[in-house]
Amino acid sequence: MKIIPGSGAIVQATFNQNYGVQAFTVVNGGTGYATTNPPKVVILGTTTPTIAGSFYPIIADGQIKSIRVLSSGSGYYPVISGLGTAVGIASIGSANNDVRSIYITNPGFGYTVAPQVTIGNPNILTGYGNYEFNEVIVGSRSKTKARVKEWDSDAKILKISYVGIGATTKGFVTGENIVGTKSGAIYSVKTFNQQDTYDKYSQNDEIEEESDFIIDFSESNPFGTY
Repeated sequence: MKIIPGSGAIVQATFNQNYGVQAFTVVNGGTGYATTNPPKVVILGTTTPTIAGSFYPIIADGQIKSIRVLSSGSGYYPVISGLGTAVGIASIGSANNDVRSIYITNPGFGYTVAPQVTIGNPNILTGYGNYEFNEVIVGSRSKTKARVKEWDSDAKILKISYVGIGATTKGFVTGENIVGTKSGAIYSVKTFNQQDTYDKYSQNDEIEEESDFIIDFSESNPFGTY
């Protein structure tokens, strides 16, 4: 962690399950800090957050006494360095809950032969908050963006449109966190259906779905027999 201006302060951050900042512990308050010009708090040793947190240092007698968490943010994933160990996150198939692929978050270094891959116990899929209509959501790993069209908080089903706004990757990854940029809601993906039936400029799928209530397409001749 880096704190400027002033000098000598040592502060440690703790993180919640979504890798947002939960609290700070002041190890050394340092000297020379002014309440009229509070220092900027920057989190070091993590990836660039999905949503940046907001923090305010409490100063007395030129020392950092505490740091108030105004907003936790999310996606402050720890960066592993010095060991050379690669780190990845497994993507799980929705049908059989099997491993379909592994997304590399840290490539490591110094490998001369193919390493043995060890997969740890899965995290519990969880989340909190409520998405807001038409807000932009972001995938924590895929960086895919989309807009909220409907959120069922009881069934935990999120309907979206415009998948891929501002991203080269189109489609959310199983197990990644979906973050609401306005509401701050965060939930992890269990399954994702890439068929976009909520884009007003693409009505083919909606017409097909609605037509199921009019014509039974399972019949070879839906208009009668002859």
